[in-house]
Amino acid sequence: MLGVAWDETLGGAAFTDKLAGLMLTKSKKDPKGNKRVRARRPPLAVRRSPHAARPPRAACVRGARLSPRARAAPQSMAKLTAAAEKTKIILSANKDAHPTIEGFYEDYDYRASVTRAEFQDVAKDLFSRSVPPPPWKDII
Repeated sequence: MLGVAWDETLGGAAFTDKLAGLMLTKSKKDPKGNKRVRARRPPLAVRRSPHAARPPRAACVRGARLSPRARAAPQSMAKLTAAAEKTKIILSANKDAHPTIEGFYEDYDYRASVTRAEFQDVAKDLFSRSVPPPPWKDII
């Protein structure tokens, strides 16, 4: 054996976190049951220049549609992480999954639809960091 190396930040938990972030953006409706409406643009005086530097976004909660209070509630996020783990297992065998969380936040039942292609697109940076197994037939 010539050497051993590993990446402690690459593993199942990292993939689950990416999937939980994707699930945050894919809620079917908002927690109050209202139809989704597009956010109004701020007045011209408040708008930024298109060339201004944008603040960095969080990798996992990009474009999250759920209310910030729902994302900050530890119980809600624990339920979402558990559902993301189950969804990850389902997506390993199927092309799509439909996670549901009853009582997700203040009587709001979470429903979404996630495909394997969407998950692979979100986690492509993690997939690129993984290394394929060695060709055992050449070694033996």
